[in-house]
Amino acid sequence: MAYTYTEPASGVFASAVSEVRFLLGDTVPASPFSLTDAQIEYLIAQRSDNRRAAAADAAFKMSNIYTSYSSTTAKSVGNLSLSKSYGDAADRYR
Repeated sequence: MAYTYTEPASGVFASAVSEVRFLLGDTVPASPFSLTDAQIEYLIAQRSDNRRAAAADAAFKMSNIYTSYSSTTAKSVGNLSLSKSYGDAADRYR
């Protein structure tokens, strides 16, 4: 699963994938459910290189990914408890 993102230099992105990631807001490789470069390339090809339309499709895909997980994930070890809600992320991508 390749993930690449390069900041634009002088307002120009190094690749179409980086531009779609920027429009999508998927610029942190540590995100738990990021799309792969191959998935983004597929969306770009399906939209005849229209990067904004590909980003809209990617946002829809991301909302489906986050929705497919339980709305809240909780982990506990002893007295320590952590929880993460994915419902908010799904709503933002929608």
